[in-house]
Amino acid sequence: MKTVIGVLLNFKDIWDRYESRMHQEPHNHPPRFPVLFIKPCNTWRNPGDPIILPNGVDEIEVGGTLGIVIGKTASHIQEVDAYAYIKGYLIANDVTIPHESILRPPIKQKCQDSFCPMSTVTLSPDVEYGGVFNIGIFVNDELKLKASTASLVRSIPKLLADISEYMTLKEDDVVLIGTPDGVPMAKKGDKVTVEIDCLGTSLGRLTNFIESEVSI
Repeated sequence: MKTVIGVLLNFKDIWDRYESRMHQEPHNHPPRFPVLFIKPCNTWRNPGDPIILPNGVDEIEVGGTLGIVIGKTASHIQEVDAYAYIKGYLIANDVTIPHESILRPPIKQKCQDSFCPMSTVTLSPDVEYGGVFNIGIFVNDELKLKASTASLVRSIPKLLADISEYMTLKEDDVVLIGTPDGVPMAKKGDKVTVEIDCLGTSLGRLTNFIESEVSI
């Protein structure tokens, strides 16, 4: 794994919630390209590893999402060719400290240690052809939110084409497709699980527990 790139405002419900603000100063219009952020390597964790609740933070957002794993260098690719650049998919949890501002990149809120657990790559790119990925987010084994890639603003091929227009993607880079509106909250001691399937085939389950930060 090299770079993990996240996408904001890529589900229709969260786009709709913020669209009126996109036409106000200083934006004046909706973004023409995907709105991106980075999940640096300090955030990466494996299934079963703890998610650390920072001191002073009571709850975090459980941003279950799909990760697209890039299979070869992708630069200025066409939407119709996008699947040829995909190695496979994984399950990710884009953990975030709740925040309201959309004027600045949410680096502090999204880039804390342990804030991006990910599964291994479990499906080939062929699974997505004509299929929809279904995402379920659970807190303490209770289903809290369901979403699907049918509700994306930019489909997977469109997303890769638009990103690669100005950013070269390399083999083993991961693109997180985004999170829907209303993702659930979790607190210390909670068990959080993300489950994804496509065309009846499961990617598995990504489970982690929330622990408090240890003061030194």
